[in-house]
Amino acid sequence: MQYRRAESLLVVHLEPGEDVFAALTDVVRLVHMSQGFVVSGIGHIHKVQLGYFIGAGAYALKDFPEGGELLSLTGNLAPKDGEPFFHLHAVLGRDDYSVFGGHLAAAEVDVTVEVMLKEVGGVARMRRMPEEATGLDGLKIE
Repeated sequence: MQYRRAESLLVVHLEPGEDVFAALTDVVRLVHMSQGFVVSGIGHIHKVQLGYFIGAGAYALKDFPEGGELLSLTGNLAPKDGEPFFHLHAVLGRDDYSVFGGHLAAAEVDVTVEVMLKEVGGVARMRRMPEEATGLDGLKIE
């Protein structure tokens, strides 16, 4: 993994074999970034697990071992139980030019992943908290 931080922007380059969630969590810990948004994410991933929200805090999960080209990675970073927590969504492309996507539950870098994160500070404090209405750990903004 390579990364550079310039003020509130963090640019990250992940390499083959890296777990996307573990690597991103490691880097935000290293640079002491606790909350922000994924501005951009592209690359090629495999060993992908996507989810589709079905209600009551549950996701229908589906594995895509072959993965695909990461066309778009979006989401946010906020503490959950005092630890960095990424909520990510991904859109992937296949070699027949079809696309698929959903809530990213797991993924490994196949070729490369390039991510830009923007820190949110000062104005708001964000964290993940259980929501009674949805059953999810929702984003609470204070």
